Amino acid sequence: MKTYSLTQSDHELISMALDVLERNFDDGVYNHTVGGAIRCKNGKVYLGVNWVR
Repeated sequence: MKTYSLTQSDHELISMALDVLERNFDDGVYNHTVGGAIRCKNGKVYLGVNWVR
């Protein structure tokens, strides 16, 4: 299996995903368990969290 080193851009994307999860933390209710960030080919970044009811 081929592996790749993480770039600074990759680390920034991971940081954005962690930040969106932290900003939406629900203090133990666990409605938000996954935070995500994706960068499109054009450079635009989309952030999101799951919502479980």
